Amino acid sequence: MNASDLTFASSDFLRVLDARGLTGSWCWVFATNTQVWSPGLFHLLGLQPHLFPPSYDLLRGMLHPEDRDTIETAAQVVRGDLRRERVVRVIRPDGTMRILSANGEVHYAPDGRPRSAMGTFLDVTDRESLRLTQRARQRQYLALVEQSRTLVFSHRIGWETQAYPSFSKLLAPDDDELAADPLAAIVKEQRETTREIRLHALAHGLVHQGTTLLRMAGGIREPFRSVIVPVRNRAGEIVEWTGVIGPADQSSGQAVSDGLRQGLEQMVRGRHLRAARGLLGWSMSVLAEAGGLSLSTVRRLEEDAEHQADRSRHKAVAALRGAGIRFIALDDGTLAVARV
Repeated sequence: MNASDLTFASSDFLRVLDARGLTGSWCWVFATNTQVWSPGLFHLLGLQPHLFPPSYDLLRGMLHPEDRDTIETAAQVVRGDLRRERVVRVIRPDGTMRILSANGEVHYAPDGRPRSAMGTFLDVTDRESLRLTQRARQRQYLALVEQSRTLVFSHRIGWETQAYPSFSKLLAPDDDELAADPLAAIVKEQRETTREIRLHALAHGLVHQGTTLLRMAGGIREPFRSVIVPVRNRAGEIVEWTGVIGPADQSSGQAVSDGLRQGLEQMVRGRHLRAARGLLGWSMSVLAEAGGLSLSTVRRLEEDAEHQADRSRHKAVAALRGAGIRFIALDDGTLAVARV
């Protein structure tokens, strides 16, 4: 929501928002130079009403220096120059900063001369801070992709396929070629075989992993290893495909996303749990205690009577991993169990 969205709000609703310090409004009558601020605006600005008389120059002076030039001067407002909507930062007297969505308008006399101006501020600090944090994290992620040349990706069923320009620019094919064929970066002699394997895995809901030569920018060919796994809901339906791809010589250190870990753990079946217990010399009771599960739940897991997406499976796997068990996905889609 922005300040402009409040234009058609009822006066009662606006009073509630103002009383809670979420919004603030101002009005300036040019002929008498009368300026009025609502209590909410004083609150947003961190000012005491009895110490600071309303003033447009005061309001503009409290803006962040980088935002100040984006707001009209008092002389411009009097001439009728006032943009309707923008987002600005305000520095309060105590040094704290708030981010406000601003909306303003000028009222005109019958002869066309500006008569008054008024505006509304809406506190959007939390929203904008979250947006800035997400943007910073995105920049960090893109830098990590470029540096490590490793991409963690996912595609939810029914959603539009996402592009990854930070990774695709490492490849020889351009964006149009990759859009026409997502496997265009794989060398020609491996491309169709890889396509058949992946289509088979997709059709049957199987894990697919392998090493292929990619055509990289600069004309070189380099082996990259990829792992792609399905993620299922409690009904056993595939809702997402997720995976990771990176240089083959760095595969042991590839990042694992929550979705990829979830998909890999859903591969663990009852026979794998029994094999893991056997390697550790654990009884079902020991596994139940280590995983914070009931004995009957462990028994159902080992009988494959639980949903693949059931949280109890992930608890059991976590307990076994903590004891040194590793579940290793093989290139043929099967799962190996080892103790380290």
